[in-house]
Amino acid sequence: QPTVSDDNALAASALPNAQLGKLAAEIEVRQLARAQTMHSGLLASASDPVGTGNLTLTVGGVAHAIRIDGSNNSLTGLADAINASGSGVRASIVSDQGQVRLVLKGETGAAKAFAVSADAGTEPALSALVTSGLAQSQAASDAAIRIDGVEYNRPTNSIADIIPGVSLT
Repeated sequence: QPTVSDDNALAASALPNAQLGKLAAEIEVRQLARAQTMHSGLLASASDPVGTGNLTLTVGGVAHAIRIDGSNNSLTGLADAINASGSGVRASIVSDQGQVRLVLKGETGAAKAFAVSADAGTEPALSALVTSGLAQSQAASDAAIRIDGVEYNRPTNSIADIIPGVSLT
């Protein structure tokens, strides 16, 4: 069974049916893989209208069209539409200081960075919410580790393809 000197920083385990040797490696965790997160400013209520129009959620170069109309013209409706888009971006409504805010979170890895835009003709309120009303809280990034002086980057924090037979988390 692989062992680590600081199990608060790194976990190592043998993969099923792995034949492990006596490899000793110096591993430095340089950066964790992170998911992009964006948030809106505070809004009065999740049920108040946000405006109607067409949004585009672009994830890793793939566009996902989202339509906000009379049936989903609220922060809750917007969050539900984003969650139903199949983009991998999850929308949540979070209570804060007696009000609410929209929080968007993508998947981990730099390739999963996303952007939200409003098409021409979208009502000004909805356009303002997505173009200037969302602030990035955290950028998407890949994990970066150094093993015996060699730098490796991966889109997740679980890595099983560098040291033969060993999974690193």
